[in-house]
Amino acid sequence: KKISDTLLGLLSEFPMVTFSVSFDGYEKVNDYIRWGTNFDALRENCYRILRSGHNLAFQTVFSMYNATRIHEVYEFYDREFPAQNTLVQPAGMADSRLGLGPWHNPLKQQVLESMYRCRETKVYYNCGRNTTNLVEEVISRHEQQDYNPVILKQFFHYNDNLDQARNSRLGDYIPELEQARK
Repeated sequence: KKISDTLLGLLSEFPMVTFSVSFDGYEKVNDYIRWGTNFDALRENCYRILRSGHNLAFQTVFSMYNATRIHEVYEFYDREFPAQNTLVQPAGMADSRLGLGPWHNPLKQQVLESMYRCRETKVYYNCGRNTTNLVEEVISRHEQQDYNPVILKQFFHYNDNLDQARNSRLGDYIPELEQARK
């Protein structure tokens, strides 16, 4: 979506505005998780906000969907928005049996590799809320335990209904997770 010039003009009267922006994946992964968004348009809006003299605060949700590629988001922030604040939090719902959290991903080695790559970024060390702690928690859980096949089955049932409702396919956006179904 586009931020209008009218809005930015009005906000020029308020010099201390901070926009909260969510990137939960890089490119297609973000477009799938944040259905209805367009990664490139969102990135361009971020640059427009910064050029207008405002600030950004990034929020990222770790989930089953992005656990194998969350390093791409950390690297993206490092590369394109190194001076901005970040907040990272785990996906959660009242019913955790859906398995949306990052600790239920069955691709244990890929998740660990992504977490280790997060450790190599400035974002990991920037003292943003949970940027370090959550990575370490995901590492600890994946090193100590395997996924629960019952929770994984429930996740795929939930996701199949989601895909049907929005006429999408998980495999078109996050093929490695679709392969984990098998």
